[in-house]
Amino acid sequence: MTPTPPTVSEDTLVPAAGFDDPTREAQAAFRAVLDALAHPGRRFPIAGAPAAPLPLGPALGALALTLLDDDCTVWLAPELSSAPTIRTWLTFHTGVRLIDEPTEAQFILATDPASIPRLDALDAGTDEAPHQSATVLLAVPADAPTTRFAGRGPGIETTQAVEVPTAFDDFAAQWQRNTTLFPRGVDLVFVTGNTVAGLPRTTRLDPPGGLMYVAVKGGERAIANAHALLAKQGRGDSGRPALEPAQIADQLGVLVSRVMSEGSLYDPELAGRAIVQAQGDVLEAITLVRSYRTTLPRFGYSEPVDTASLPPQRRVSATFKDLPGGQQLGATFDYTHRLFTDRDTDGPEAAALTEDVHMPRVTDLLAGGDLIEDADPDPHDPEPVDITRDPTTFPMSRAGRLQALARGDEGFLLSLGYSTQRGYGRTHPFAGEIRVGEVEVEFVAPELGFAVPLGRVEITECQMINQFTGSADSPAQFTRGYGLAFGRGERKAMSMSLVDRALRTDEFAERIVAPAQDEEFVISHADNVAATGFVEHLKLPHYVDFQAELVLVRQLHDDFRRRVARVADNPADTSTRELDPEAS
Repeated sequence: MTPTPPTVSEDTLVPAAGFDDPTREAQAAFRAVLDALAHPGRRFPIAGAPAAPLPLGPALGALALTLLDDDCTVWLAPELSSAPTIRTWLTFHTGVRLIDEPTEAQFILATDPASIPRLDALDAGTDEAPHQSATVLLAVPADAPTTRFAGRGPGIETTQAVEVPTAFDDFAAQWQRNTTLFPRGVDLVFVTGNTVAGLPRTTRLDPPGGLMYVAVKGGERAIANAHALLAKQGRGDSGRPALEPAQIADQLGVLVSRVMSEGSLYDPELAGRAIVQAQGDVLEAITLVRSYRTTLPRFGYSEPVDTASLPPQRRVSATFKDLPGGQQLGATFDYTHRLFTDRDTDGPEAAALTEDVHMPRVTDLLAGGDLIEDADPDPHDPEPVDITRDPTTFPMSRAGRLQALARGDEGFLLSLGYSTQRGYGRTHPFAGEIRVGEVEVEFVAPELGFAVPLGRVEITECQMINQFTGSADSPAQFTRGYGLAFGRGERKAMSMSLVDRALRTDEFAERIVAPAQDEEFVISHADNVAATGFVEHLKLPHYVDFQAELVLVRQLHDDFRRRVARVADNPADTSTRELDPEAS
């Protein structure tokens, strides 16, 4: 007699638990899926969600909890959709949208290969957005008969055995057509027991009876040794204390702030951990934080933070010497001599305590006299786009651009901002106000209906006052540039505000004459994670491409030598006069 799984009460349909430790378990499952798709055919262990209802099972349940969210559409195969416990468990824990048409689904969940629609009936994505194609998640019993193929392609050194359930009807022909659609196509993920294997669209399969051996992969041992050597070099002298993430967060605050801003996640200690693991490589640390961020559950959006009431640790303005509330120098490198010194950690002299002083923003003072453009949003403005969920399309809204700039590479934005100062899209800026301090973040919980505080985060805000506009029909007014970064990031916030203003050409009917004003150029190249991937992929094997060009160059070289020889033998040959030095 098969015992009833203790997952969901059939009477009440109260869903059972998901992960015991959602953050760590989801990250581990995501890592397993990445490894499986990066190394097609190989099996990787995956820790399951033990309470997942049957026949979904722990391993497939863990993938569902990791990969699905309220933006996803999912089609359940009949053997799963017929179980109300499964539908309730999935929607409760992931918020996923279950649909009836598999052709429109982003994910297909099944435990019987025969119930999966033909691959060519599923969403293969588009050339512009191939990542939006369908992914099939299939649980395969350990004793199910399989057909073995020899896989070739990215992630496989020579060949790799790939086992596909025999019940997957006409699979070889379906998969061959799927691979011809690249970069479009469907990806498959197989779960067997507590292991997961991937079959991405880039993998070509030789039919049974072809090359069925798997070569010994000395390259895998080399990679494992490279990882071990990297860890050893990162540790350094074992006789010295190891760096702790909390120590990095406390003492390298500016670096931590950059990793948090460009990693899009406010967590100083986690950023410190990323810096230690990346051995100080800031772009690697940002990539680690971004990757980790994708595994976190998202409950909604916080309320807009009120920077007008920001109690500043630092407040400076280059526009007015005497500001209401005064200027506050705070912690800054601006007046250091840029010479090596022994750090004085005793702190500043204690200042007399004063009552809270009202510090209105400089731009608000100018707005009171109608001397700067209005900052209030138009009531007809659409909701801001979320660039972490929606594909980038041009032209972008200013809200979308500001998100992209906030995640953009500080060095890239600094160079573009500098270019605007040298006449390439000049916007005549003044640093209206720079503030550094902590603001409270609030979130409206749907169950409560009102905002509750989540905590305080440190930010840097820059309000840049720029080139004025005006005409016979409208008064002269300054224009704005805006920048904001996590933590202490003045250079980033200032650069961001300069580029923000340069990109507002459409709003002010300005000609695009410089790179900093070209929205597509700026946004497409600002993200350092994407830039790093494109540049560093050149280190990966390009043997076939290079050999093809090498053969061509050799042929052209031999042809050139033959023509030179003909010129020497017969200078009167008109077919070779371009090689005759006297012909010119």
